[in-house]
Amino acid sequence: RCLASIVAVTIPFALVLAPWSFRNTRVHGKFVPLSTQEGIQLYISNNSEATGMMATDQTYVDATRAQRFPNSSEVERDKLFHAEAVRFIRENPQRFVELCFIRFGQLWKLYSARVPLLNSLAVIATFGIALPFFLLQIIRCGWRRGPELLFVLIILCHTGLHMVYGAIVRYRMPVEPRAKSPSGTYATAVKTSS
Repeated sequence: RCLASIVAVTIPFALVLAPWSFRNTRVHGKFVPLSTQEGIQLYISNNSEATGMMATDQTYVDATRAQRFPNSSEVERDKLFHAEAVRFIRENPQRFVELCFIRFGQLWKLYSARVPLLNSLAVIATFGIALPFFLLQIIRCGWRRGPELLFVLIILCHTGLHMVYGAIVRYRMPVEPRAKSPSGTYATAVKTSS
């Protein structure tokens, strides 16, 4: 029964990813399962100048990355940025943990002085009202097996990704497919949340 459950999840997951992986492999000439953005996103969030604030970190890297690895392909550049980010994390584990906690706060915050007041009020009136009820339910149900546990695990995985990689806006993963624009360059595909 357990094996059947694993297969029931794995096969549809692989079938959904397969066309994109096949397309990426044809375009880049190397196996790219999902995106060539993982390395740069890890580097944006984890480098010596990182602050934990995605907008600031993105601006810094955008201003400097054009000079880095100019003769590398997109796939090679992604691996080089990934290697630099991993090196930073290994050499600065305490700073990495600090950055993770800053990004945790950025993901779960209800108010920001950097956005219009109306936007913050909308977040407080929706997400802010739901958050205490969510926390009460977690405390009430604990880690009992059931649908609630799966929901909590999804939230924990999502939070963990944001803590390591950062995110441009709430509920948007930076590791996402890139679409080819009419000019022939690659632009990150826009994803909307429901």
